[in-house]
Amino acid sequence: MNRLKAYNEEFDTWNDLLNIIANFMDDINTETSQGSGSKPYQLFKKEKEYLLPSPNIDVLASYFSRQEEKTYPVNKESMIKYEGRKYSVPTRYIGERMTVTTDDSGNLCIYYNNELVVCHVISSKMYNYTVDTACDILKSDAMRYKTDAEILSFVQNNLLNMDRCIGGL
Repeated sequence: MNRLKAYNEEFDTWNDLLNIIANFMDDINTETSQGSGSKPYQLFKKEKEYLLPSPNIDVLASYFSRQEEKTYPVNKESMIKYEGRKYSVPTRYIGERMTVTTDDSGNLCIYYNNELVVCHVISSKMYNYTVDTACDILKSDAMRYKTDAEILSFVQNNLLNMDRCIGGL
């Protein structure tokens, strides 16, 4: 773009601009790159044999046609509420908004900024934890002075009992 500044709108038609850009592309692709020490067109020749063909148009279209995504707030319990049930997320997301998707296998996948955070099996339990998120929640508060191994042992031994105590089963 900086190379276009020199032209300062000294072109009359769209085709003039396209020709200027094409000349820049030719120049740039034949200049030695400071980063690689090679010319981009030479690197492309080497890499070209490893490139795969583009996927069919339906696959490409799926990246662009998104359904409206609904977000869910993470409460102070480090949970989101989805269809009347609560699902845990790591404590660092408290106060953030998460995006949720479901898949054909009955999983609820929770994302933050398009990055997968955690997946839960959709269940009828009121409270749903993964071992990792249960450990994270306990470590942040009730068991903050315990070691990771002690917390993991507690969670593994008591997760079912915790569900029973809080009315999850």
